[in-house]
Amino acid sequence: MIGGKFVLAAAAFALAATPALADGQYDPGASDTEMWRLHYAKTLRAWYANCMAHRDEIVAMYDERFFRMWTFYLAGATSSFENGGMCNYQIQYCRDRRALPLTRRYVGEAEGALRGRWGNLSGRVS
Repeated sequence: MIGGKFVLAAAAFALAATPALADGQYDPGASDTEMWRLHYAKTLRAWYANCMAHRDEIVAMYDERFFRMWTFYLAGATSSFENGGMCNYQIQYCRDRRALPLTRRYVGEAEGALRGRWGNLSGRVS
């Protein structure tokens, strides 16, 4: 939330989704888990560089305080991924365990199709 408690929208979303999961409205099953380690620091570095390149636009859209807070988060998270033990776990949920292939090949195929449509997917770090 901008100007609220969270810098990351995903944190607000995760908290908003928790009650629906807790009261049984949804019963998703984990279909895949991936650990993002050192390579996620490369993504964070690309986001930081992009923020610095568009500083004036970001400050105009939000404010100076947000810009400082966001770039501080990116720099700190980058350092933690590169030098500390920080990692992200991406957990994919689905309603039917049989809905997805057994391998992640479909992910690469979808990325290839998007690259064909949008070029190099600006900001994407391979």
